[in-house]
Amino acid sequence: MASVGVAWERAGAAAGNAGGAPVWQPGPETGMERQDRDELVQRTLVAGLILEVILEAAPLPRDPDRRRQLLKSGLRRALVNRLAGQMPLHAFQFLARRLDDWFELYYHRLPWEWAAYPGGEAPGGPPLREELLADALRDLEPLLPKRRHRKLDRDRLEAFLRRTAGRWFRLRDFEEFFGIDRKTAWEYVTRLIQAGLLSHNQGRAAAARYRLSPRFVEE
Repeated sequence: MASVGVAWERAGAAAGNAGGAPVWQPGPETGMERQDRDELVQRTLVAGLILEVILEAAPLPRDPDRRRQLLKSGLRRALVNRLAGQMPLHAFQFLARRLDDWFELYYHRLPWEWAAYPGGEAPGGPPLREELLADALRDLEPLLPKRRHRKLDRDRLEAFLRRTAGRWFRLRDFEEFFGIDRKTAWEYVTRLIQAGLLSHNQGRAAAARYRLSPRFVEE
């Protein structure tokens, strides 16, 4: 049976050690060690993706169930958008199978109190009318892309609206957040205005600004 861990050899003069003192050299890696190492690498990838999703979605919903749903769907989307085609297929499939387990592992260890703002208010903006906004987003889903690798979906749109929290934003802000071109951003912003989700300041070109409709913001 092959030795586990590391091998010690008397390298002596051949290894540049005239005294013949023991020289440390790595021994053969067992299948179990390789599996543990691969799993550690993949869990680390998942942890990094979770952090990116949290930062992208901030400020997070106050409701624990909605927050969990937002982050879990964001993690699945991030896995496909960022790692598909960037790693061997068997490794990607293994990661996808274990994704839910590793999400639970990290999610329940995070100190969620840091995500709750005093009074439920996001920095720099008033609290939102949660139920009204959730209903509007659900009604809007038919207007959003249906492609598998879509960059704009209900969860990401909600994350963007929570980030702006009723403040004015530029078309470029919308472009950069969703990673889409200007024409596509303008088309979606126009749809959202027509659906009553966004308001427009009636400015033209560089003076144009948009924001979440006031009916979704607490006075």
